[in-house]
Amino acid sequence: MPGSVAAVVAELRRRGMTVHEWPGWQNRGNGDSADWCGGLVHHTGGSYSMAYALLADGRGGRDPLAGPLCNFAGNVDGTLTVIAAGVANHAGASGGKSMGPLPVTGRFNRRVMGLEICYPGDAPMRDAQYRAALVWARVVADVCGGGDIQRVRAHAETSVKGKWDPGYAEGKTIDMNKFRAEAAVAEGGDDMALDDVLGKRPDGVPFTVRDALANLYLGAFYGGGDSGARPVYKTVNAINDDLGKAHAQTGKTNGQLQVEQQKMLENLQKAVGDLQTSVASLAEKLK
Repeated sequence: MPGSVAAVVAELRRRGMTVHEWPGWQNRGNGDSADWCGGLVHHTGGSYSMAYALLADGRGGRDPLAGPLCNFAGNVDGTLTVIAAGVANHAGASGGKSMGPLPVTGRFNRRVMGLEICYPGDAPMRDAQYRAALVWARVVADVCGGGDIQRVRAHAETSVKGKWDPGYAEGKTIDMNKFRAEAAVAEGGDDMALDDVLGKRPDGVPFTVRDALANLYLGAFYGGGDSGARPVYKTVNAINDDLGKAHAQTGKTNGQLQVEQQKMLENLQKAVGDLQTSVASLAEKLK
């Protein structure tokens, strides 16, 4: 198990990350024998999304490539999905501009695990995706690279065909020196920070977790009365207080609060269910 994809999955989970399993991942690979010594980070070039079938099955068309296309996918919500335990077709030949300690070889796929982060690449990845990639890099370095974070590279750094992923704008690769420095101290946990960007408003202004909580808070508060929203108000208020304290201390939500926050989330989900029941009952009375 040491040095395996299964070992990476186990360590990610031990560090608080949510790892989904694509069906059949344990037996998926391109048939080559793995000899892992590091990891490679990519972007899919598609939409912000969760893992999807092409990553496991490969692509057809004018530029076909057999699957699997990665070992892990970086989902839009900050979770990860394990796609393949075996060698994936993601790296091509190595020998690019910044190999670090990784080998120059025509069989680079068998030496590095691949993370495909599900985002366009010509725009930045979501904050939660970035943090998940940092933890993934740290774990792969520990499990497969003797703890050397330099063994995790961007596809842009190792490619001999001019690849530029993972990117933040068209043709622009993220700062991998900064990425590795942050990965070296990544703690784990896939909870979201208050200032994580969830998307953009119609006017282009970013919409954050803080904004979402504020909207939910205000909607619950002003619902009031017989609307059934008061339980939601109380729960959201408690979550907001807890997140606010963690944010004030660390600048982000703390992975050590994950269990408590998960319990609060479960309470929120129950309260929302109660609210839906109340709304349905009110609608029935108004018929």
